[in-house]
Amino acid sequence: MTRSLADVFDANAARAPEKVAVSEDGREVSYGVLRTRSEAVTRTLESLGVRAGSRVGLMVPNSSSYVAGYFAIARPGGVVAPLNVRYRTQELVYYLDDTKAGALVVSPDLVEVAREALATMPRAPRLVEIDDAGGSRVLDAASPVAPADDAVAGPAPDDPPLMHQYTSGSTGNPKRVVRTHGQLRYELAALAETFHLGPEDRFLGEGGESTPRVGIGYTLSMTSIPCSPIRPTRLTGRRNFAA
Repeated sequence: MTRSLADVFDANAARAPEKVAVSEDGREVSYGVLRTRSEAVTRTLESLGVRAGSRVGLMVPNSSSYVAGYFAIARPGGVVAPLNVRYRTQELVYYLDDTKAGALVVSPDLVEVAREALATMPRAPRLVEIDDAGGSRVLDAASPVAPADDAVAGPAPDDPPLMHQYTSGSTGNPKRVVRTHGQLRYELAALAETFHLGPEDRFLGEGGESTPRVGIGYTLSMTSIPCSPIRPTRLTGRRNFAA
């Protein structure tokens, strides 16, 4: 079985818990603290029935909370569906329905936006709030998360799906693309080798609060080097890699 990226992150955190994982808004969050926060969110999701193959939407600004939520979903084998924080009802309903999300993780400022969208869905996903301190709570009282009835396997039996990404939809509705743990581990290793990245390098997320690919990028950077993501843009004396 391909080693999951959540396992790699947890191993990095265990090896260097005091190392800075994220620098944001004048504060630094260590790998150890971030792992503890992420594990707490995992427990919340598991209490709802999230398990291997469950699809979970992640609608959180690029931040340490995004990282905690991403690995919280991946840890039990869940499939992450990153969502732009500027989506409103029409877009949210489309993506949540297409990915067949059983739960949706949002930041406090997006709770009402999410509720408006979920109110229009016949079978809405469970709603979970994650805050800047790593706390999480379930905001509804619906039934447990049901298993996906059309789970998509990875290209190999031992390489399970990690994430649902979407095409731009320039000529029609955006199309779902399944990304696996093995694919992303290979890409990360290739990038690290190409750019000669090391533990002291930093990944600079400058794509804006709403861009999922930036959150994805600096989240995954922690599993291959591990680098220290920076948000917002703040250059240091170390090498910085922007995305």
